[in-house]
Amino acid sequence: MSTKKLVSIVLLIFINIGVTMSSQENEIEPEIKAKIECARQDTARIRGVELARVKMQSCSKAVFRNGCLDAAEEGEMCTEALAKGYKIVINVEGGAEIVYHANIRQLRRVEGEHRGKRIPCN
Repeated sequence: MSTKKLVSIVLLIFINIGVTMSSQENEIEPEIKAKIECARQDTARIRGVELARVKMQSCSKAVFRNGCLDAAEEGEMCTEALAKGYKIVINVEGGAEIVYHANIRQLRRVEGEHRGKRIPCN
């Protein structure tokens, strides 16, 4: 097997298994901390709960397969290039979770009826 083919296979495996690396809160970039807060506010709004009941459960570095952070809206065109970012899991007291994907430029809701929706952050 050629080296080029082997590298391609390894890259595909890397992408498809969604390799993530744990992040400690103090290692998170300030721009991503702002996205986490924005995700908490979005979760509180769509779940109809007080912000105090909404916590970040986890935040891990991730490599996404496209510029839409693997969370495109229906019909949206995305750049076909690897994009570094974060997978953010927000938890509402009582068990409900919402997953977001983020990088320094955007925050996207990954699950639910508004999958892929870009969340505006001020």
